[in-house]
Amino acid sequence: MFPISTRRLKSWISNNIRWNLSPTNNKSLTIFDSFAYDRPKAVVWLVPSITILDQTIKNLKDTSHTYRQKINSHFGNKVEIFEKSTLLQGSGFNATSIREQLNILVFSFDSLRAKNKDDRKVFQENGNLQSFENLLGNEAEITLVAVIDFLNPVVIVD
Repeated sequence: MFPISTRRLKSWISNNIRWNLSPTNNKSLTIFDSFAYDRPKAVVWLVPSITILDQTIKNLKDTSHTYRQKINSHFGNKVEIFEKSTLLQGSGFNATSIREQLNILVFSFDSLRAKNKDDRKVFQENGNLQSFENLLGNEAEITLVAVIDFLNPVVIVD
C-alpha cells in the first residue's frame, strides 16, 4: 500500500467514496470492498508527532466530527479507534472484534521505534492479546506487532 497524506485522505473520504444507490443495496463502496469478505478491516494510521497523534485520535473518536461521521456511515457505525496503550491492554481489541468492525490503529512513528523499554512493548509477548493465539498459531509469539502483521492493514501515513 502506498502512503497517503492527510489532505489527500480527507479529499478521498469526502469525494471518492461512492454509494451504490440500487434499490436492493444501500452499501457504500470502500477500499475494503476489493478485499476478501472475511479479511479483517484494519487501518494503521501513522502520524509524525505526539501533537498530531493526540489531534488525530481526538477527531477520529469524536462521533460528531465530519470525518468520523463519514467513516461511520460507510461501516455501519462499527468503527473502533485504538491507540498504542489501549492495544497493549487488549481493551476492546481481540480476535472477535477484528472480524466485526473497522479497526483504526493510530500510532506515532516514534512509538514504533524501539528506543526504550516502553517502546519495545509492541515487540514483547503480551498476555492481553491471548485471544489471537488461534489466528497466529500455537507456536507464534503473541505480540502486538505480530497481530498487526496478521491483520495486513491498510496503512495511512500522515
